[in-house]
Amino acid sequence: MKRIRQAFIGFIVIFLAFIILGGIEGYGFFMLSIICTFGFSLFVYIPLAYAIGFMVENIFYVITGRKEKNELMGVKLDVADRAVINYINEAKKAGIAGSVIKTNLLENGWSVEVIDRAWKIVGRK
Repeated sequence: MKRIRQAFIGFIVIFLAFIILGGIEGYGFFMLSIICTFGFSLFVYIPLAYAIGFMVENIFYVITGRKEKNELMGVKLDVADRAVINYINEAKKAGIAGSVIKTNLLENGWSVEVIDRAWKIVGRK
């Protein structure tokens, strides 16, 4: 979903750039370049839109001071957190009970702090 959002943002930026730089002719060029090439120009526009959307979104996060969603409301994730979160998600999909998941993690050396933080994050999703 994130990539689609970034590509959509990029398409808007590209579209506005064509209009600003070329006026109504810029709009026409943008649309005709897609229509007249039977969509082959989308092979250029889609990756370009994704790259531009990626940059715009990250610039937005830097300017506003907001964190990306994978840091989930101020909880900075490290490699250990992500590993435990992935394990919990996969175990839940497999139908393993929460108490068994926690016991398995504790028996494999994960700290209670990391496990509890991971459960909180999994619960927010």
